[in-house]
Order: sequence, then structure tokens, then C-alpha cells
Amino acid sequence: MGQNQWKDFLLKSSLPLEHAVASMFSKFNFYSWGEYAYERKDESGARKEFTVDLHCFKEYSGDHEWLATLDVLIECKYSSPGIQWVFAPHPEKSQVFSRALGYHDGLTGKKVDIDHLNEFERSFCECIRGIALQNNSFDPSVVSTAANQVRYALPHIVTHGVSSLLHNRHSDDLNIRFFAGIVVTNAPLYVMKDFSCLSNVECSEQIDDICEKVDSLVVSRNVTPLNMTHLNQKVKEEIINNECFKNRCDIFGKTLHDEPGWYNWIPNCRSIENLVYESGDSIIVVSLDRLDKFIEHLDDKVEKTVATTKRIFDISLDAENLIEKYTQLIFR
Repeated sequence: MGQNQWKDFLLKSSLPLEHAVASMFSKFNFYSWGEYAYERKDESGARKEFTVDLHCFKEYSGDHEWLATLDVLIECKYSSPGIQWVFAPHPEKSQVFSRALGYHDGLTGKKVDIDHLNEFERSFCECIRGIALQNNSFDPSVVSTAANQVRYALPHIVTHGVSSLLHNRHSDDLNIRFFAGIVVTNAPLYVMKDFSCLSNVECSEQIDDICEKVDSLVVSRNVTPLNMTHLNQKVKEEIINNECFKNRCDIFGKTLHDEPGWYNWIPNCRSIENLVYESGDSIIVVSLDRLDKFIEHLDDKVEKTVATTKRIFDISLDAENLIEKYTQLIFR
């Protein structure tokens, strides 16, 4: 092996990039569990194990209780010098309804104020798709492959998070679940400027003429129907057919049914299914050079959201049955 070839191969493996990303998350008190493995159907329809490079998480707690958990799935993609990732944004008037930073509070008796989450969403340009571009070629699949690894894994970690709430039966142990999927690359990120004529590209001399360089962005796409059947089975097995889920829904129904404006907050099968199915629709792409600022921004918005979370009623466990300890509704 040549004098410098080993460096090229090591960098292209993305292992150094993964180590750098994990170290950066640890500086913000995130724990890293290494690879996250999950199972889904491949192109032939056979069930197969896949992995995402990193699973980092952080727990937020108060004086006497757990308040929230943030799970972040991360795919790391090293790009050789001279390669940039270029993205096409959503048209100005289009609407994207999925969240890049998702959350679930539906089984906890607590409700979040989403103002800070909305601020986080507005800080990103929403894009349709991207390519890896260099002077003499392009790769249309490297970006989508990286994003899809995270996109298909997120529903699994969300299902696990919701399922874990069913085994905690006291309000002090029930925490809001936040989740996000990101792709980190060392390649510069560019978003195409608004234009309606190809001559803008044909007449351009450099990429900055038609693109804006960004630190991060969101790329959106629905999970393919191929994986819906497997997800549907997983959600039913781990959540919907669980007796604890049915009991929890009964508690919410009895507590909130007669409260004006609160009936739609009662958890049900459809709301859980939508949460899981839509969890991977929007993936954040972040430049390695600005990852520290991104983590700081993410952590700040979750922490502020947690600080404004309100308890609307308590769930406690007596000797035999789950019962609700009704408290004053504070959102009136």
C-alpha cells in the first residue's frame, strides 16, 4: 500500500468522521451507543438487518423526575476533496407538514409548547433532493442513500420509545420523547437559488452564481410503501395490541373526554400510526464544519421546550389497577 493510500481508504470508510461526530455530541452531554441496527425489507422483499452509523441520546431531568429524552440517529458520509452536495429546494409556495425534530407526548399526561420547536424548524431550508457534484461527474444516489438509512430507521426507534412509555406507570417516570435523524458530511452544502430558466445555469461560471452555501438543511420524502406493511406489523405488536396501551387510552379518555377542546388529545391507534409512519419524512443534513453550532441549537430548543412543558394530569399506579389522579387542568 502506498505511503498515503491508507489515509485515503481510512477517510473513505467514514470511520474517522464517525469518531469526530460522536466526540462532538459528547461535548454536549450526549451519550453514544454506536451503531443502531434495525430490520426492514430490502428491494427483493426479504427482511434484512440494516444499520445507522450512530445513535446518540440525551436525557433531560428536573429535581425529582425525568422530563424528556432526545434520540438522534446519525449517518456519516465522507466526501473526497472537490465534491459538494447540491440540493433543490421546495418551491416557495409548497408546504411541508412533517417535522425534522419530532416529539411524542401522547401517553404522558404532559403537553409541550411547540413554539421553540417551530423556531427550530424555520431555521432550515426545506429541500426535495440532492446530488454529490464534482467538476467532471455527479452521483445522484449518495445523498438519498445516506438519508434513507436514517429515514427507515427512525420509525423503529420511535416505536421503541413509545413502547417504553407503556412500561412506566407513574407520571414522574414518564418523559416526552424527542427524535431527529441527521446526515453529517464534510462536503460543502449548497442550495439552488430560485430561478425558472435553465439559462441561469448554462450562463453561470461558478456554483455560487446559482447556489447559496448553507450550514444545514432538511430533505423531505415519504417512506416507501414497501416498508409500510412491516412498520404496521411492528406498531401493532409493540404498541397497539399491548394491554398497557389500551389502559392508558382509557385513562386519557375518562380524564379528558368532558373537557372542552381536549378530546382530540386522547391517544388512539391512528395517532400512534401517523407518528411512526411520518417520523422519517424529514432528515437534517449538516456540514461537519458547523456541527457544533447545530448541536448547540438543537439542545437549546429541546431544553427550552422541556422547560415550558406543562403537566395536565397525573398517572399513578395503585396496588391493582392503573388509576388517574385528577389534577387541575392548567391549559384552560
